[in-house]
Amino acid sequence: MKWNVNNKMMNNINKNRQNKDLEEDAAALRTEEKLDEMLANDIPVNDSDELMAAINRYEEGSNLETPAEREVSVIEAKTTVYGNIECEGDLHVKGVINGDLAVSGKVMSGGKTNGTIEAESVVLHDAKHEGDIRCAKEITLGSEVSVVVGNITAQSVNLLGKVKGNVSVNERCHIGAQAVVIGDICAKVIEVEAGAVIKGHLDITQDAAVE
Repeated sequence: MKWNVNNKMMNNINKNRQNKDLEEDAAALRTEEKLDEMLANDIPVNDSDELMAAINRYEEGSNLETPAEREVSVIEAKTTVYGNIECEGDLHVKGVINGDLAVSGKVMSGGKTNGTIEAESVVLHDAKHEGDIRCAKEITLGSEVSVVVGNITAQSVNLLGKVKGNVSVNERCHIGAQAVVIGDICAKVIEVEAGAVIKGHLDITQDAAVE
């Protein structure tokens, strides 16, 4: 028996086969978080071309919603920089910087910095900084030998080291047992561990409490 198949019928057969394959692939992908990300970002799964492209990118290991990793600039140990620095991404300081820092991402320092720091967040570990620090998010003095001589402004602060200056925090200020703060502290929530030393006024914003 012979079947006479015209172009229109063949196109319909291919289209049905493609739709079936797409439905099977889509059903398999629904158990994966990737498809959830696609749906959350309004990728039309009922559009065969878009869905096929999404499936192809998924099979190639592409993450549709993960932005490119932020670049990290490094000031190496035994390196001294004189002058202001503007940095896109994160900045890791192992050496010495004498100048203001304007960083779009995080500043991580185990060295010495002198000047104003403006960044998304700052982590100082075994580091010394002279100058004000202003952050959109958190400032952390991650060791008891870390020292800041200057005012601190941030969303939240975690102090395990020493600060000589005023601390202004929108949310939570945590002061560790080995911390020393010489200056006034203003925050919504102030947590002070036993053993911490504070020489200054504590100003609790409205609806806040000391823990």
